Amino acid sequence: MDKNIQAIVNNCSNLTLKINLGPRYRVSKNGMMHGSLWLEVQQECYRLKLTGEPKLLLTNFINTITNQKPTFDQGNPVWHLSFDGEMEKIVKYLNEI
Repeated sequence: MDKNIQAIVNNCSNLTLKINLGPRYRVSKNGMMHGSLWLEVQQECYRLKLTGEPKLLLTNFINTITNQKPTFDQGNPVWHLSFDGEMEKIVKYLNEI
């Protein structure tokens, strides 16, 4: 379990965390039936992918705070970010919306 990911999700009362193969971490919002925020630890950063409702609700927010345009994986936006404050803001924003 990645300590950074676990710590930020544990501080968010409306989110749940599941480890999938890879290891890829699936962050789900309670009450959202479709889609998740996916995090994958890579060598120098974290890969963040959005699907379903989180994709609709978070894409503009992430583009604004990171000043990056995403790449796409199967039509879903992907960013490569460090855990330097931006990732925490994104996860907390998902928790609050």
